[in-house]
Amino acid sequence: GWYRWLDAAIERWRGSVSILPPHEPGQPPTTREVLLKVAVSYACWAPVCNSAYLTAMPLLRGESLAAAVDAARRSLGRLMLLEAACFAPYNLFAFRLLPLPL
Repeated sequence: GWYRWLDAAIERWRGSVSILPPHEPGQPPTTREVLLKVAVSYACWAPVCNSAYLTAMPLLRGESLAAAVDAARRSLGRLMLLEAACFAPYNLFAFRLLPLPL
């Protein structure tokens, strides 16, 4: 899914982004690769998932779409802070020690 696409995107970016040095196959990801993956995951994937969750929960409780979107809008900032506090450290660990094979 998402993380396999992210790994493939980093490989594609490697030639055009000067901050990513060549990577030796079979070696663990570099610190820059890990930080890039964490940042892209937080900036791209987390808002989509969190917005979907915050909108779906009120809808499942029978609230209107307008009320669900309003609730999501009001809560997204706090949830993104929680995301940064919980999942960013986890992703630092996971992307460094548990790389997905391509």
